[in-house]
Amino acid sequence: MTQFGTIKHAFPGSNTPNGFHSFFNYILPQKEANQLYIIKGGPGTGKSSFMKRIGTYATEQGLDVEFLHCSSDPGSLDAMIIPSLKIAFLDGTAPHVVDPASPGVTDQILNFGTFWDADKLTPYKDNIIAVSNRIHDGFSKAYYYLAAAKSIYDAYIFTERKAINPTAKLKIEKDIIHQVFKDVKDKEAIGNVRHLFSTAITGEGVLDYIHTLIGTTKNIYFIKESFGCNSKKVMQSICDTATAKGYAIECYHSPMDPDKIEDILIPELDIAITISHPLHKPRIFPTLIFDLTAALDSAMLKSLDFELDKDKRLFMDLIDKACNMIGANKKLHDELESYYINAIDFTAIDNLYDTLIQKFF
Repeated sequence: MTQFGTIKHAFPGSNTPNGFHSFFNYILPQKEANQLYIIKGGPGTGKSSFMKRIGTYATEQGLDVEFLHCSSDPGSLDAMIIPSLKIAFLDGTAPHVVDPASPGVTDQILNFGTFWDADKLTPYKDNIIAVSNRIHDGFSKAYYYLAAAKSIYDAYIFTERKAINPTAKLKIEKDIIHQVFKDVKDKEAIGNVRHLFSTAITGEGVLDYIHTLIGTTKNIYFIKESFGCNSKKVMQSICDTATAKGYAIECYHSPMDPDKIEDILIPELDIAITISHPLHKPRIFPTLIFDLTAALDSAMLKSLDFELDKDKRLFMDLIDKACNMIGANKKLHDELESYYINAIDFTAIDNLYDTLIQKFF
């Protein structure tokens, strides 16, 4: 009996305080790819379903796959990778427009626009334009809410840092580095880094797929932090140290601060490092726990409690407003899709699916 492959889930981009942040160029690096299929086409043309079908078929053949989800509609895929075949499919339409870097060599365009009947869309031209404009405005408002939330987030950090004992924090950070790398030997090469999101701000709330990424990793290091007494510096140090020692790593970033790494995987060493704070709560069983909040002066922190609590509640309220706005946009996007669904030749897409299945399997 064939054993099914595993499925990892992540986000190749996320809604952030600065708008949509994309790591699409890290989905499958050009030098590693055998084939990269860039799918073009409008909403409701079946891009996500097409990728899911191929990915599901691959798992039924015992191959591991990665499903990379849309941060605005987590039920849809923005990309799908079959690592063992070095093949990836991705949605190359806005807001993450991707064009071939090596056309005809590794990169191929699948134009789903050839499968629609324009005559069936033309009568709804005004509706399509109007709904598209409302979606654009909705995302603009969501990003204003996230930008406001980031300001409160920064204000919280500014206030809480008054309670940090820098010497105690540095000691914990050094201990983390020591524990992660104490038995790790250096290699001659410099390791590569892959960047994605494990967490995203979506219309369904703040969602994460951390548990699917860490999976059965043997050595799981868990860092408890707060917004102010955070792990940004030590996680970057772990990233730099691992690559300097020659190991390929995967870094998963914060949607509130894309420069901040929240999860690191070092597959060759069977090591995962993850953090915990109000927007990032891994459902995992760690091997070892480090508590950065132990570096906070309890008396000073108590004197700041009222101010910090107000900021935290305001921050979470703004996040909720952003998520609600993105959720409202999802309903508009569903309306937009309805016009295209009725104009698409899905039999032609089925034929394309059959052709690719025969080619790769």
